[in-house]
Amino acid sequence: MRLSGMKSVVLVVLGAACNLNGTRVGGSGGILTPPPNGVYMQDLTFDPDNLTVAVGTTVTWTNKDVYTHTVIYSSGPDSAFSDTVVVGASFQHTFKTAGTYQYYCGIHGTPTTGMHATVVVQ
Repeated sequence: MRLSGMKSVVLVVLGAACNLNGTRVGGSGGILTPPPNGVYMQDLTFDPDNLTVAVGTTVTWTNKDVYTHTVIYSSGPDSAFSDTVVVGASFQHTFKTAGTYQYYCGIHGTPTTGMHATVVVQ
């Protein structure tokens, strides 16, 4: 009987460590402040949710959350961008045209609700 109970504990621990489609993997350790031209994905938000940068700037999204997120272009004057960003990973995009770019996490939001944000390029 004891061996059976240990197997259950191992399965629960392994299940908690998964990182697919927004599955929890651990604690976030508090809110962090992103660097200039950076966006952190934490606590199911993009921080900041409105970033202003100059034309030619590379923006880096870094996943500081406990869930996998996506960065999906929803509107703007330049080419589309998207990526899946697992916990601890980053994604970069260089903005070459001025305008307002809206994006969202396809797992935790839509273009207008939940986890969504904007980059303004001047």
